Amino acid sequence: MFDCYQRDGMLNIAGFYPLSTCLGPGSRAMLWLQGCRQKCPGCITPDMQSLEDKEWIDIKILAELIGNVRGIEGITVMGGEPMLQLTSLMMFFSLIKEKYDLGIMLYTGYYKKELLEKKEKDVNRLLSNVDILIDGPYIRELDFSQKWRGSENQNIWFLSERYDNWRWVKKSKIRDLDIKIDSNGNYLVMGIPDKNADHNVSHTI
Repeated sequence: MFDCYQRDGMLNIAGFYPLSTCLGPGSRAMLWLQGCRQKCPGCITPDMQSLEDKEWIDIKILAELIGNVRGIEGITVMGGEPMLQLTSLMMFFSLIKEKYDLGIMLYTGYYKKELLEKKEKDVNRLLSNVDILIDGPYIRELDFSQKWRGSENQNIWFLSERYDNWRWVKKSKIRDLDIKIDSNGNYLVMGIPDKNADHNVSHTI
């Protein structure tokens, strides 16, 4: 099993931002999930590795919140490691697709082959609703500024035809960053920074 901690029908959220254009096609909601066991050297979100309670949210409430955001085409889900909350994430993706027809882009530190080898029905159900999958662990030595990817070993899988006209990104080495600053001076960096950049960034829900 992938699940290391679980609350039925809920997700443990590390961060959320309603609209960005830096990771994925078009304008998208950005969602980070808490907890990761891989602990890749150079990880840009080390604060999301601990298996702790951050903000548990009912998937129906979360889906409605995202579905009512104006101007977005889809949602991008990252971590942490989203697969550690497999069952609730699968249910959440089903709601997003069925009720709001939003595109889904998912990051995971597991390779696609590893996911399928688990032979878990929830994995297949989850992937059936994913349009773009970015797989594999981050390897700092293979970070050559690939678009949407942290390192060259990671793959971009187009699992549906929804974003066929975005396949050109596989050869792109132009990264986008989206930096938001609130009235209190807190900032949120979205996207994949250069490997030599300061990774001590804040992610707030």
